Amino acid sequence: MRIFRNTNEFDKLSRCYACIKCGTWVSIKAQNCMQCQHSFTNNDKSSMQTLYNQNKEQNWQHAILPIIFVILVIALLFI
Repeated sequence: MRIFRNTNEFDKLSRCYACIKCGTWVSIKAQNCMQCQHSFTNNDKSSMQTLYNQNKEQNWQHAILPIIFVILVIALLFI
């Protein structure tokens, strides 16, 4: 897990989108891809959002993984 410099860098409720160059999942707020170092323009970000929305059914794991994580943390608190 990456530790962010400040809380504004990553919003836990924000969606992740696939980088248009390498396909790595990145936050829409990211300025660069962590994998290929591609710098995102506003055009790139809107393209990534459009592609995500077109493939929403295939991207279900990005919605369910945070929910599973929260459930596991809560379960660990009660053990």
